[in-house]
Amino acid sequence: MTIVLRTTLIAMTLALLLGAPSCARVRAPVEPREDPHTWPQINLADRDLQRRMAVRKPQVSQDQAGLLYVTVPVRNTTGKQYAIDYRAIFYDRNHEPIQETTWFTEQMTPHTQQTITVNSTSNRADDFQIDIRPAK
Repeated sequence: MTIVLRTTLIAMTLALLLGAPSCARVRAPVEPREDPHTWPQINLADRDLQRRMAVRKPQVSQDQAGLLYVTVPVRNTTGKQYAIDYRAIFYDRNHEPIQETTWFTEQMTPHTQQTITVNSTSNRADDFQIDIRPAK
């Protein structure tokens, strides 16, 4: 093989290698899908919990200091006792989170109406969300 032919082959190989990445297809970024549902105030962690309990509309009040108090009537619809964990997140009028409680545990008595009660620690609280999951 002559030096000219060898140099030409090396040059063509380098050109192909350097040009290959520019030919590669760039994938589009992974974008989230829009959630068509409204922002729920009460969230259950799973479908099994949905079958085990009934939840009534939250009762909301404010005291003279402007603190938000939320009481949620819940009922264990099964014949067995089980425990749930719950926490509250409070939002300001722009729906920015301003407070998140720790997880609390509640023992659910069979077929019995109980209440979950939480309150904000800021008078800026305008809305809330309560998350409920099986106790860990």
